[in-house]
Amino acid sequence: MIWIVDGTRRKRDFDHFTKAFEDKSIWRIGQKNTLYVLEYGDDYLPKEWLNCNVPVLFDFKGLLNNYKGPLRESLWCLLPVRWNNINVIYEFYYGKLVKIIQDGGFIFNYDVIINAVNQAIQYSNRQHLGYY
Repeated sequence: MIWIVDGTRRKRDFDHFTKAFEDKSIWRIGQKNTLYVLEYGDDYLPKEWLNCNVPVLFDFKGLLNNYKGPLRESLWCLLPVRWNNINVIYEFYYGKLVKIIQDGGFIFNYDVIINAVNQAIQYSNRQHLGYY
């Protein structure tokens, strides 16, 4: 099961999500990866979805403001992986959603995802401490 949520249903939800990028609270794991770490998701995503035990896809393409940037060209999937103040988000394009459904649905290897996130967080912490 998955949820697909209209991210433009409430006026401020998209603004909060874009603020995560501005505040550098969301960051990509690797250069070519579509996996992101979101710190303090409570500040940037609707609270009613943060503790969901299935993937939640946010669609921000609705009729909002005049924002035409890349954040509205993707679906943003909040994965049911959370610890401390960290959420995990997976970005993909609309065509991929159709393919995923045609291929039988969402199957994420959460062990691989958690491992990648842990490595990215450790690397980030080392950078902040001046090791790199």
